[in-house]
Amino acid sequence: MLNAILYRARTGWQWRYLPAELGKWNTIWKTFCRWCDRGVWQQAMDVLRRTLRVREGRDPEPSMVTIAIDELGLPIGATVHGARRHDVRAARDLLDELLPNHPRVADGLGDRGFRGLAGPIPRWRGVTVEIKHRERLPDEFKPVKPLWRVEDTFADLGRWRRLARSFEATPASATAWVQIACVGWLLTML
Repeated sequence: MLNAILYRARTGWQWRYLPAELGKWNTIWKTFCRWCDRGVWQQAMDVLRRTLRVREGRDPEPSMVTIAIDELGLPIGATVHGARRHDVRAARDLLDELLPNHPRVADGLGDRGFRGLAGPIPRWRGVTVEIKHRERLPDEFKPVKPLWRVEDTFADLGRWRRLARSFEATPASATAWVQIACVGWLLTML
């Protein structure tokens, strides 16, 4: 089942066109729905991230996040909202959901687009948010450290073709596919 769902996330194929050796498409689809409802993808992301952090000699839980990844660029959580919701509000909602499960997080980083996080979040659970940006463009490209990891993570997830479009047009389904892509990407790093 897992291989079939990861295959679909990576290739973007329709359920009915999955190779027969992966199993019956409708059984795979029902399992996908059941796992989404049970939060399996977030749980898998958590287990894989902790494993990779320990392998890197780090504490299993992060102490700093740059929006939804830790300082190593490993996904902490993912959620998808409609386009009308402002990024700061979506990020605040995501952090409100994630921070209770990650008590070590004391610092957060964001770019200029997330200035609105610098006020309310530090008063909640003692998290300090730092907004990093350059006042003027440098003569040559230099990434803002460690924020470049956010773009690097997006680039890696961009290789998962199923993320190109939300066919079901629901935030829950789109969130599940982002989480599945994160799980698949983390598995390649083991």
